[in-house]
Order: sequence, then structure tokens, then C-alpha cells
Amino acid sequence: MNKPLPTMQELAAEAEFQLMTATDQLNWLTALVCAIHLDHTHGRGKYAAHLAQVAAFLSDTGFSGVHSAISEFKELSESAPQNAQVAIRGAAGDGKTLGQRILAAREQAGLTQPELAKLVGIEQASISQLELGRTKRTSYLAEIARACSVGTDWLAFGSEGGQ
Repeated sequence: MNKPLPTMQELAAEAEFQLMTATDQLNWLTALVCAIHLDHTHGRGKYAAHLAQVAAFLSDTGFSGVHSAISEFKELSESAPQNAQVAIRGAAGDGKTLGQRILAAREQAGLTQPELAKLVGIEQASISQLELGRTKRTSYLAEIARACSVGTDWLAFGSEGGQ
């Protein structure tokens, strides 16, 4: 049985959690590096064995959750429907691909590529690449949706899901 795709809010919450976990892990590694440096400089390696145990613990607990989340997000992005025929919220026409939906939303909003790029804070070439379907990945999808007054679920997946 196919598992339903998560909502944008669920994906954002999971991404936030994984980033917070990675930040905690990096903070611990930074503290460990400082402790190793201090032990080496002032303690002549007196606590090296203890610090090595902490390093081993961190490598065991490490970024495995982050790596699995990255794999899950990649799998979701590759399996996300790109051809749904759903009426665009706030723009005219049905979009078939991410690029077609971005183009339709931009045109409905009365924006040029350079205008949209400026509103979003990216290069015009990035908007062009998205619209042409040469890239499907963007971390600016929410900003594009907001600038064009359309739903992020519709823009990302072609569905009207909750926002």
C-alpha cells in the first residue's frame, strides 16, 4: 500500500527538526575539538582517552538521522506528482509540471522573470531554469508562491493540500 505524501508543513517540520539535530551535533563536535586542543596544549594529552571515547560516541550517534532524512526527502522529491491537473489557486489554467506551474503563476501575477527574481531574491536565470524544467529543485518555492499569490502545495506538487 502506498503511503500518502506528507504535507508541506510536515516536510518543513521534519526538515527543521533534522537541521536542529545537525546543529546540536556540530555544537558538540566544536566543543570536542576545543577540548582536544586545550588538552593537547595545556594537559599534554592527559585526557586523550576520555576525549576519544566522547568522539566515538558522537560518531556512533552522529548524523545518521540527518542522512536518512536527506534520503527520505530525495525519495519524496523524486516521487512527488508533477503532472496533477489541478486548478491553480489565484492564477488561471492548469499546470502540468513544476516549471509550467511557476510560469502560469508568474504570468497570472503579472510579473516578468526579472521582477519575480528580485522579489524572491534570486537570479533571473534561476527562474528561467525552473520554468524551462531544467531544474526542479528550489529552496525558494515558498517565496515564489508568496510572490505570485498561489499556494505552495499547488506550486510544488500540483495539489491544493492544506497550507
